[in-house]
Amino acid sequence: MMQFHPGKCEIISISKKSHPIVYNYTLHSQTLRHVDVVKYLGVNISKDLRWEHHIDYVAAKAMKPLNFLRRNLKIGNTTVKSNAYKSIVRPILEYGQTVWDPYTATMTSRLEMVQRRAARFVTGQHAKTASVTDMLKKLEWETLETRRRNARLVMFYKIHYSHVSIKMPLKPKKRKTPSRHENTLAYEIPPSKIGIHKFSFFPRTSREWNTMKEETVNIQSLESFKVTVSH
Repeated sequence: MMQFHPGKCEIISISKKSHPIVYNYTLHSQTLRHVDVVKYLGVNISKDLRWEHHIDYVAAKAMKPLNFLRRNLKIGNTTVKSNAYKSIVRPILEYGQTVWDPYTATMTSRLEMVQRRAARFVTGQHAKTASVTDMLKKLEWETLETRRRNARLVMFYKIHYSHVSIKMPLKPKKRKTPSRHENTLAYEIPPSKIGIHKFSFFPRTSREWNTMKEETVNIQSLESFKVTVSH
């Protein structure tokens, strides 16, 4: 019999229209306020379904523990500092990433900047002339963009093989033999008129899934699939 508190409730209208219909909702005789961004399960959803606000939030949030480590973890052990970054900072950069994985260079760079700063902290190389790319190679860190792509493919695999309670919304293509460009488990890619749909999870990941090798998409072990995708 718990009741909702109107002061803790908000209204968000998700629309691409320049002048969407606005309706004032009330709860317990109190008008609820309209917002442009709302946090749902730790992910900031904007009214136009773009991810700039969430990515700025994630990058800023991840910098706080990274700066804490830079101030307090002053030992020279690279392994310890690397593990600290991977266990404390990187999970913040990757939480819910299959939902909001950015597709623009600006948003991608915003996140990579955090990892590049972490690489300087871990290696202790802060000179402007030092190559961060070389640091990442030495640390054997994949780019966050690559890790997000792999995470999306793993999630797509789980949905395809019913490892999670998410129904596949795409229709499979009727292909009996693999072609030079597609495997036999390929899906119909839904048409997209706008970028936020074209690069959303299912349209984007299905394009990558369709072009994977036949033996890869037919792997029956989730752990084996993860290993194959990461290589």
